Formats: sequence, structure tokens, C-alpha cells
Amino acid sequence: MVLHGPSPSTITPHTPVDQASYINGFISLKNSMSLPIDEFINDVAKQSRGIGILIGLRGRIISLLRSVNHDPRYTLVEASLKAALTWYFNPGLFRTERISTASPSETLDKLIGYENIHKMRSKSDLIQRLGENRRCYVSYHDSALPGEPVVVLYVALTDRIVETIGDILEDKETDNVDQPTTAMFYSITSTQPGLVGIDLGSSLIHHAVAQLQIEVPSINIWSSLSPIPGFAKWLLAAIDSGIHGNVQTLPFPARDIKNIKVLYKNEDLSTVLKDLRKMLLTSDWFNDVSMVDILQPLLYNSCLLYLTVEKNGGFARDPVANFHLRNGATLWRINFLADVSRNGISVGLSHMVNYRYFLEDLVENRYRYQTNKEVVVDKQVYGLCRRPSVLL
Repeated sequence: MVLHGPSPSTITPHTPVDQASYINGFISLKNSMSLPIDEFINDVAKQSRGIGILIGLRGRIISLLRSVNHDPRYTLVEASLKAALTWYFNPGLFRTERISTASPSETLDKLIGYENIHKMRSKSDLIQRLGENRRCYVSYHDSALPGEPVVVLYVALTDRIVETIGDILEDKETDNVDQPTTAMFYSITSTQPGLVGIDLGSSLIHHAVAQLQIEVPSINIWSSLSPIPGFAKWLLAAIDSGIHGNVQTLPFPARDIKNIKVLYKNEDLSTVLKDLRKMLLTSDWFNDVSMVDILQPLLYNSCLLYLTVEKNGGFARDPVANFHLRNGATLWRINFLADVSRNGISVGLSHMVNYRYFLEDLVENRYRYQTNKEVVVDKQVYGLCRRPSVLL
């Protein structure tokens, strides 16, 4: 069997190809060979560039499933591909490398293109992220994707747990700490769309911790500064539901609802919620001081509810929260106005989270989360919260 397909790194939701036709071609080929789907996937994987082709196929299926097409055949193939790729990308098969300004220019160019969380405007942005108190680690899978970074982790070495992404990307003071005490994991990216949902980052974080314990023994605090990619979408959906009369879906305590009515000088809740939704969809509401004073407790409370109560299969609904909690981290702090970039507003309404890794508690925390589905939260997180009954 000889298969041909584009490089997996070119398969993105924006690739102008007929996704359905491409996928149907694979399904037809599988059917013509009268093989169960798992055997067919294994046969493809054995071919030259076969695993790369499977990654590209899954990336296309994920893109298609996000649209209106929910063909059950695609769902079955995607699940089988995810199981196979999880096995092929066993952490023991990775090679990890620290990237520096001396790394090949081809690698540096790829890293600029792959960064989706905190985008880079130019190579100078990347150089800043490779400075003396900065680290970049990359995992490679040489047999499956030779020469292609699979996972990229950026770390800032600082003297405190940083609250805003600007303090890492723009504040020169955090670049010049003589004795850093804290390692901040502020960006971890899976570069291949076809590997979404497969945990590839845990082993890279463990590698980074082990390396830094040797290189910089003054570090004794380990924390992330993480986005909350599903928060804005979830909150806007709850507001939409409230506009249509389902007030019980609103994550706001009565006091905050009263404050919103005062802000908009209107007692009609539906009208007020429409105004609130319209305002949150803008990208500059954080410049209005009076608006921020009212929004901060309202959004903080909603964010805490989203991170700790909203679940998917019993685990945290937010994928980034789920990743860190599965690795034994503690939800240590929610930061308001932590990312006021256009992307930070559109996905997390400016919020970011510090998930703190207490090395001595990782095993217990992993057990509490993975077995009991308990979100481990530091008590300070509740300090600013006006709790609705669901949090009492």
C-alpha cells in the first residue's frame, strides 16, 4: 500500500481543501481493503510518512467536526485515530532539546509561526523569549515527524509568581533577576492540529523542572500563567440564555446583577444583559475605570465557577485547567486584567490563571483529581468571590 498526503504541519482548519472528500477517500480505501479501522490505521502507520498522514487526517476530521457536519463515520475514525496516535506518541519516544538564539534559523522561524497563545510580531520577540532568564524547550518525535517540533514550552525565570503576561513579555525587569526563585510556564503549544487533545506536554514540563533544578538551584517555586480558552464563550452563552428568560443560568450573585442595573440605569434585566453582552464583545471595555470596578467581582465570580464547577465528563470543562489539574497542579490564583490583548479579551475576558506545582503534593493532587474528580483550589482563590449557592 502506497499513500501520499501533505505534510501534517500544513493541515490546519484554514487549509483551502475539500475536507470531506479527503476523509471520504480514506474511508473508501479502508472499506475496499475490508479491514477493521484499527488494523487499517496500523497499516497506514507502517508506510513511509504514514504517521504524519494519520496526523493530517485527524486534523482534517477535527476541523470538519467543528462545522455543521457530524457524520458518525467521522467521529468513529477520529476516536480510533486519537487512540492510535496516543500510543505512537508515547512520552518515552520523545527527544527534548533546549532552544537558544544559536539554534538553526529554520527552527527559530518555525517557532514564530507555531506560537498561537502569545503571538510574535517579529524575530525580536522570539529573541526576547530566549534571553538569559528565559527558556524554550521543544520535544521532537524523530521517527514520526523528523525535524518537526511537536510540543513547545516557554518558561520565564523570575523572582515572584507573575500575574500578567505583560510582565513576562514586555517588562525588562523580569529579564534581569540575579537569583530567580520562580519558574513560570507561560506558554505550551502542540504544533500539530491532528494531535489536539493528546497529552504531549506533561513530559516536557517534567523535563523542564528536572533541568532547571540542576541549572538554577535557587528556583523553588513552580507555576504557570495560563489562559482560559473557554471562559468567554461559556459566559456569553449563559448571558444569551438569561436574555431569553433563563435567569437561573446566570453565574452572577444578586448583588452583582443589581450593580449592573445601576450601571446601565435600567431595571429590565433582559435589556441590561444585552448591553452587557455587547460591551463584553468589544476589546477595550477595560479602559473604562467605572466599568472595571463593577465588572471585576462579576467576572471573577463567573470565572471561578467556570473553572471549578463546570465539568466535562466529571473533569474541568476548560481544557487548560484540565491539563494542569491532571498533572497535579493547584488552582492557586485567578488574575483579572492579566491579558488585555485582543486574543486575551476574546477568549478569557482578560483573565489568566496561576496553576502552582507543589512538587511534594503532585501525586496526591493527581489522585484527588483523576480518581475523585476534585479540583484542588488554594483558599486564597475564594477571597474575592461572592459565592452563588452552588459554591457554598
